[in-house]
Amino acid sequence: MSASDSLRLLIAEDSLNDAEIIVSTLRNAGLPVRPAQVSDPEELREKLTSTPFDLFLCGLDLEAIQLEDAIEVIHKSGLDVPVIALGSDTGQQARRDAMKMGAMDLATKADLEHLCLVVRREFEASSNKRQIRSLSRQVRETENRCASLLDRSRDPIAYIHDGMHVYANRAYLEFFGHDNDDDIAGMPILDLIAPESQTEFRQLLREVGRGGRAAADVELNVVRKGQAQRLRIDVSTAAVDGEPCIQLLMPAVNEPTGEARKLELEISKLNKTDLATGLMNRMHFSSMLEEAVLTGSGEARDNRTDGLLHIQIDDASKTRQRFGATGHDRIMAQLAGLLRADLDDDCLAGRISEIALIAYLPNRNVHDAIATAEAIRLRTEEAIFDIGGQSFTTTASCGAVMLGPGQMNVHQAVADVEAACETAHYAGGNRIHLHSAMAGEADEDNVVIWEERLRNALEDDRFHLVYMPIASLSSDRTPRYEVRLRLTDEEGVIRGAEYFIPPAVRCGLAPDLDRWAVKQAAESLSEEQVGDDCVLFLKIGGATLADEGFIEFVAATLGEKKVKPDQLNFELNESEAVTRLTEAKPMFKKLKTLGCGLTLDHFGTGLNPFQLLKHLPAGWLKLDRAITRDLAKNPESMDKLRKIISAAQAQELRVIASYIEDAQTLAYIWQANVVFVQGHFLQPPSPRMHYDFSGTVI
Repeated sequence: MSASDSLRLLIAEDSLNDAEIIVSTLRNAGLPVRPAQVSDPEELREKLTSTPFDLFLCGLDLEAIQLEDAIEVIHKSGLDVPVIALGSDTGQQARRDAMKMGAMDLATKADLEHLCLVVRREFEASSNKRQIRSLSRQVRETENRCASLLDRSRDPIAYIHDGMHVYANRAYLEFFGHDNDDDIAGMPILDLIAPESQTEFRQLLREVGRGGRAAADVELNVVRKGQAQRLRIDVSTAAVDGEPCIQLLMPAVNEPTGEARKLELEISKLNKTDLATGLMNRMHFSSMLEEAVLTGSGEARDNRTDGLLHIQIDDASKTRQRFGATGHDRIMAQLAGLLRADLDDDCLAGRISEIALIAYLPNRNVHDAIATAEAIRLRTEEAIFDIGGQSFTTTASCGAVMLGPGQMNVHQAVADVEAACETAHYAGGNRIHLHSAMAGEADEDNVVIWEERLRNALEDDRFHLVYMPIASLSSDRTPRYEVRLRLTDEEGVIRGAEYFIPPAVRCGLAPDLDRWAVKQAAESLSEEQVGDDCVLFLKIGGATLADEGFIEFVAATLGEKKVKPDQLNFELNESEAVTRLTEAKPMFKKLKTLGCGLTLDHFGTGLNPFQLLKHLPAGWLKLDRAITRDLAKNPESMDKLRKIISAAQAQELRVIASYIEDAQTLAYIWQANVVFVQGHFLQPPSPRMHYDFSGTVI
């Protein structure tokens, strides 16, 4: 499930308020919900006809629409829309009854956490099924293209299964002196291999076929038209009609030989190698890892696990300061030597970043992988590094991830193992952390680590603000900026809010970050030459709604910095406002009394979003990205946008369309009578407030 996916959710529920709470709870859990509501079977039928949906939540005991009738409507439509029943009784018999009718599960509004887990599971399953269908189509198209390319290829190519030919292209047939496929169908490949090379070739086929190697090349003698000829044969795993087999490629025609061949191999090697360590560079390692993980086939691949290790020296910043870039590279080269000493010949190793190495351990269980990681850690701890005559000692942190048969996302695996290494590093270093998909980011150790990390960042003044202009398409030239928080981590990498806000919420530091942002924003308004009409929009999280001293802090900060209250506008996500309405109402009322502006962010994707404005006195609405995405391709989104703008104008509310990335989207936004816009098309976030607001008028 990618971050850009939307969960198109259909709900049948008597209470609009309950439905809104469900939608907001799902959003707060990180699910990008786009909801719609139905009240009877006929409306359900119409919705299914007009819009594709991912999931249907159906309340039990509804008068207008029964679960069994709804499931029948879905089945008759021929659509694959999973159904989750919502009821008050979630006992075993009630769940069995619902699932017998065709529901995937039974959940209750009294346990919204369980509902979120069920919805996430079914959404991911639905997304996976769509992806599988899409991949199946792509595979068929690719196979057709490959078949066409194979037939036209000048290189001899053949596929073999159990040592027998199952396919050969025209160049292969001509090369070995055969007229058509019938001549070679079922012929043992060893019939074409010279006797002195058969043992070597048989061993190679055995290694590749059993998953020990994804690909290899070998030089041996073949029998061509009764004569022996020396050839290089590239051997790799493949599939024909879904069956695993082995591909043979013989680039025999006009291939460089002798010194030219050696020079070609040297250039190829340099392009794939990190010069400092002699290991694979990041690009080549990623390619080899993907090939090793994804091309394995057969029973050997289905029943094995592989290990992935990420090794990082613990005091990289000190080594760079002390020895410079060249000296640091020498340390990495010596670390690479230690890594090689603990890896077998079938393993892959590379330099994944300036400070880290990575290793792939095929066909290893978790105990083997951890044992290898521990050997590397211990060897690094005991080593004495020699940098230009200076002795140096260091330690290493290691992250580990196990790749099972179901692990197909290599990029995610690399991200997971890097995160595991970071966990080990921030826990004190010189240790190993095994990534667990089940434990995720919420385990107790990570909470403690993140709390220490964020407190250190606050103390070391490593947070800073960036500013993104909110411009008017009319004649309003008031300077307005949205404030965004950034963190410079210990390695000097600038991190966005998505990196540190979720763990800040988990360890209870989100209100501290909101207070820090308020203080810095007020200070920037008092120090920079932006004028006393400049307005800054600041996000506050749901946890800050419960911060009893927040209002007093804002008032004191405004007084201290001599900033007018209306120069600060506080943004709260619509989903947070719905689920924490009891806390949001007094907070909004106090901020409005103080004189600050108020904005509902990610607005417009609820079932009845304007209902919320009866409780929260917001003067601004910032549209959710789902509404303005693909306006040119989605008439439904354009209609919804126009309705929101019309309703907002009737209530004298100002609307901001954010995430404007191109001129086409801006044109559609303007056609819908949106006045205020924001996005990278205007200007990306900047450390200074220097946007020219006179140039945005259309």
